[in-house]
Amino acid sequence: MHEQTPSTLVSRLAQESFSKSKEYFTEGFPVALKGHQMELAHKAVFAYRKAVALSHLYQKSLDQIVKRNGTDYAYDAVTQEIDEAEVDCDNAGIVPEAAGIGTAGYPRCPWGAGTYVRKQGIKYNTNQTATLKREEAALFLGPPGENNGLSFLNDTTGVALWVGAARYIGASDEILGVFPESADPGPYYAFNYLVNATYSMGYCLDIADAKAKVAGFTYLLFEIWLSESTKLAPAASAEWMNVSTPSDVVCDVGGYDSELRVPMPGVNHLYTYSCNWPLHIHLDYYEPVVGSEAIANSPAYSPNQTMTELLISAELLDKELNELSIYLDQNRINWYSTYQVCNMTLNNMDIGCSDMAEDKLAATETMPWALASRSGVGRGDFLNTSNGIYDRYQGLACAISAWTFNNWAENNRWMDEYLAAWFQNGYHEVHEFTADNLEDLGYAQFAGGYVTKRIFQFPGVVNIQRYGWWKAFAPENYHYGTWSTKTTQEDSLVWQVGHGMEFQYNAIKKGFLAMNMSVADGKLLLDLLGSTSTDAFTFRRHIIAAHTTWKCDENEGDDANVYSSSTERDTPCDPGSEYFVVWNGNANFSWDARDKKYDPLDLSYDTGTYEEISALCELMNEAFESDTPTCNALQEMFDDCDLYVDDDEDDVEWVTNCDMYDTLPAGNPSGIYCGYGVVEKRGNIVGHMLHAYAFDLILKDGGLMCANDDSRTCDFMKGGLYTTQKARDVLFEGYVDPITVKFLNYDLAEKNLTIVCKNQTVRSRNEVCGEVYEPDCTEGGFHVLYTRNDTVWYNDEAVKLGPNGEVFTTVGMTTTSTYVNSTTYERRNETITEIILDVDRSGENLWQWYSPELELPYGLGAIKNPVFAIYQGQLWQNDSFHQQRECEHRILNGPKNKFASCEITEETGRREILNVGNVVKWYGNDTLEAAHGAEKWEVKGSRGEKYQPYLWDGFYKYETPYLFGFNRVAGSGEYDVTKGTRRKGNQTITSFHGDQLMKFNLKPFRSANEDVTHVDFTIEWPRMWYNTTPEFEIKVNRYVDQKDDWEQARNRSGNNHVDFLNMPYSTPKGFVSAEILAGFPVFYGSVRHWANQHEFAELCDSANGRCFGDAQEYLKLRTSTSGELEWKEYQQWVYGEQGFVDPPWQYRSFVDVDPVTGLAARSVRRMQMNVRVERSSLFPYLLSDNDRCNTPSAYFVDEVGYGCMIFHPVSWVEDNQYMDYETSARVYYGYFQLRHTIYITFYTALTLGMTMIVFGGCAWWHYNKKERKFKARIYLD
Repeated sequence: MHEQTPSTLVSRLAQESFSKSKEYFTEGFPVALKGHQMELAHKAVFAYRKAVALSHLYQKSLDQIVKRNGTDYAYDAVTQEIDEAEVDCDNAGIVPEAAGIGTAGYPRCPWGAGTYVRKQGIKYNTNQTATLKREEAALFLGPPGENNGLSFLNDTTGVALWVGAARYIGASDEILGVFPESADPGPYYAFNYLVNATYSMGYCLDIADAKAKVAGFTYLLFEIWLSESTKLAPAASAEWMNVSTPSDVVCDVGGYDSELRVPMPGVNHLYTYSCNWPLHIHLDYYEPVVGSEAIANSPAYSPNQTMTELLISAELLDKELNELSIYLDQNRINWYSTYQVCNMTLNNMDIGCSDMAEDKLAATETMPWALASRSGVGRGDFLNTSNGIYDRYQGLACAISAWTFNNWAENNRWMDEYLAAWFQNGYHEVHEFTADNLEDLGYAQFAGGYVTKRIFQFPGVVNIQRYGWWKAFAPENYHYGTWSTKTTQEDSLVWQVGHGMEFQYNAIKKGFLAMNMSVADGKLLLDLLGSTSTDAFTFRRHIIAAHTTWKCDENEGDDANVYSSSTERDTPCDPGSEYFVVWNGNANFSWDARDKKYDPLDLSYDTGTYEEISALCELMNEAFESDTPTCNALQEMFDDCDLYVDDDEDDVEWVTNCDMYDTLPAGNPSGIYCGYGVVEKRGNIVGHMLHAYAFDLILKDGGLMCANDDSRTCDFMKGGLYTTQKARDVLFEGYVDPITVKFLNYDLAEKNLTIVCKNQTVRSRNEVCGEVYEPDCTEGGFHVLYTRNDTVWYNDEAVKLGPNGEVFTTVGMTTTSTYVNSTTYERRNETITEIILDVDRSGENLWQWYSPELELPYGLGAIKNPVFAIYQGQLWQNDSFHQQRECEHRILNGPKNKFASCEITEETGRREILNVGNVVKWYGNDTLEAAHGAEKWEVKGSRGEKYQPYLWDGFYKYETPYLFGFNRVAGSGEYDVTKGTRRKGNQTITSFHGDQLMKFNLKPFRSANEDVTHVDFTIEWPRMWYNTTPEFEIKVNRYVDQKDDWEQARNRSGNNHVDFLNMPYSTPKGFVSAEILAGFPVFYGSVRHWANQHEFAELCDSANGRCFGDAQEYLKLRTSTSGELEWKEYQQWVYGEQGFVDPPWQYRSFVDVDPVTGLAARSVRRMQMNVRVERSSLFPYLLSDNDRCNTPSAYFVDEVGYGCMIFHPVSWVEDNQYMDYETSARVYYGYFQLRHTIYITFYTALTLGMTMIVFGGCAWWHYNKKERKFKARIYLD
């Protein structure tokens, strides 16, 4: 996100989902639409074939009358009134009383056309009563042949002419054409051809008389015979099932344009059309599964008439009695399930998953058994696998389903033409829909929901139940979309987030009804949203950036103010500044907007021309208001939807989700919140869609963010900000974030490369049992694939081209590359994908796994490694690897060459003991910079190992008096001769941490008692674990980090960072930026943000009791609005350290220093790693409580930066270095025991000296006494 900006990422993610959406609209939508509308087309064709059957029936009736009464009588009877023509045709299947010609006991035919001719004479205003002549009747019913093509008994040209005439005059509702009169002039030409032929016989006074005669006879044929005869539907049904029926039988007559049309002989502008009507075209569809014997013995070869009529007759539509009819929606849904299962079985696809259970039941049980049972087959015979009956009916069921959907919904040109003409009729815009551009129906649906509005009165596919053939349109998450309601929002509005498939539907969901577009504009928009071309990418990025950016110099007047606190928008924005906003109703979407970050004239225009895209952007720039009239209109849509009544013939209720249009949504989370005077532009709607398509359909539904399977309740624990990977992997071993792979693959696609997981772990199955793979490559590693699609031939071997024209063989790409002239290759349509690199945790691949970049073979260069860990590879026991990584010294796999060398230079203290242990060069750098453009600072300070030694002056206690009079006890005026004068060490020591760009000026730990200026600490060895008694202990001085250290580090980076909008921001209190080393906005801070402390009074707004204020960056981590903070006042710490003023030492960095040797007995660095996450176009709803930061926002966190952001904790680590036993023993016994040695030596010497003195004195006294005695003795001679 930091490298490419949220607008770029949204543009890339949304492109992937919009490209699929475009596919669904342009390919799946026409198929689903044909599946839905084929009922009308089938009824129209069946009615035409009934007319053909009527021609045959009329021939039989005429033959019967002629046989009984003669030819002249038969024709004379036609001229009579309908109730006067005394002819019998008991095979006509017409109930006499239904035809108005008699009673059931007197089976007469409705043979006379005189009644209808007379009525039509009145209609056409003839000069006298129109009367049909016998010669004219003979013309209408004459023997079919070349010389009488207009005879109704001619079942090709004659039937077509009279059907066309019937349509022209509206003689029958059943025989109505599928094409509107405006698109089909054929009926006009058919009627006039018959009229002119009749008039030319010379028996008509004028043309009107001829029209009356043709029209009258037409009404007799179609109003009476076609509607009343019970013989026609069975005959047409049998013809459909008959394996001898020609595949090119006529389905329609007309004058519309079609590549299928056949000119009518002698009739200008009139044609007949075929449509693959007979079933036998698909009879062998399932032969590869059931075998040729089952097909050869198919019931279609000797069909049961009841079964046949139930299937195809348009007159047996009782939903309670007919489980086979292709006209009843519930049955057709079952037929679609059958087709789906049969097709998948033919393609060796799995149909065993739970989501396919109902489809499988329909295909393998319900429909085959319905066919068999209606054919008189018993249940036992049907289930007996040895007799082959089941396979025959299974094959027939698959054949019928394929005829219905493979034929009519997918591969039927006439159906394509019918569908285009059906929609063209009544469409408001000047746009031509044809069978060759059926994808325009999808564009029309996207632009304005025009197609579903035509069928169901509502503009979204979300209102259509996803049954049967509608599954061919789009997956469920696209079809129904996702919507969720937010209960709070800037300006206290309630709003919804989510997506529907159509632009117009998304506009309606935002409370705007009039944003619909033309088909051409919708096509260009969808193409731009789904294309990978440069102009399309730039368009998407432009839209999402304008949609979510508040530009100060664009928004003038009162709206130029931005939020500076939680309560009001009261601060004028800075001219030229940009702020994130959830949506900007004042955005400038113009292609040539002055704030553009691109030059439109420099782009390569592949999706649309400069002029077309400019015009579209002006359309995007048109503003609309969600006002009361709009809301009332939307509420009417809800009422109409709620009361919608579907076809009474069926049980299927197609309309659903009516609550989506409810504008009074009390308790309805799916309703529309409108009427607040909100102003948005079409570009804002596209912006909303771009975010929803990227976030919902790719990140969530794609399994990239959600560890749980249901994206609607996404836990966001899969990738991105959160993960459930093992702590060891996150810290040391490395893991592969699925979102990282997704974004990396976008870049790799330009190099014909992609990354895929080696372990294709099935995460779930989709609704057609397809395997949905786990996108996490951590466990098994991943392949790097070379995906260049153009396979070529070289020396009769299939090869692929490398990036520079190299030849790669298909055998794993392991041979030596050879440069050849690519123009000599013969290209073939074959794709070969090659694995060129394996990366996993196995021994030979570990180096790649742990490296920041992956080195590819064949001169393909290096690519970023999607594997990440904070301390990547640090546990691997490989000296060469560690030496290389240590020399590279890349923090968090950040950019290269941030340090000059591999060396760390420290002072030995030889020249100045005070500087012992100080670092003077950190990996070759004697200065560091905290941010690009910031002032460099000097490398200085100890690494936490050595400090100035004070030797004898540093002892905490002497066992013999030392330096009499030098150590005055504070406050007493007396001298303490038992302690060193420097035992408390320095007031400040420096600890340097170059990898974190941090330098601590540590100070002694304080006590809560102001009179106590120093706290004594003791370090013992062995560590006092498990209640052991230490062998020895050393008194140390504890130095801890200070707030000032963090503030100084913060100030070093200054205001030199920029956010996603390139606006400056500074580091918050208690943080130090490491972005310059890591390459992304990572910040080290005090654990639990204790250095970000503010007085509690600053936090709360007394007016509303909510804890806001100026400069509380850590409030972004607050878990509620009740004042619970990550940092607490010191009285609230519960870690047993209430005796100290500062936060507990458990959260602070410190060093325990022995003042005698200057060695650190323990050095503890505690830092919390945080990442800066902005509320952006990718994450516009970053927090659940979004009114913590209203947008557009200036100085949300005490002038740290514009916009809304959180500094999100990643981890806090304690780097604890404890002096080992060997070193501590050497210090203790080598230095601290010196005091004891001196003590023993002193007192031993003193004792011995005193003893010698006493002994010598005694001896002296003794001998002196003797001497005195001797001298006092008087000797007498």
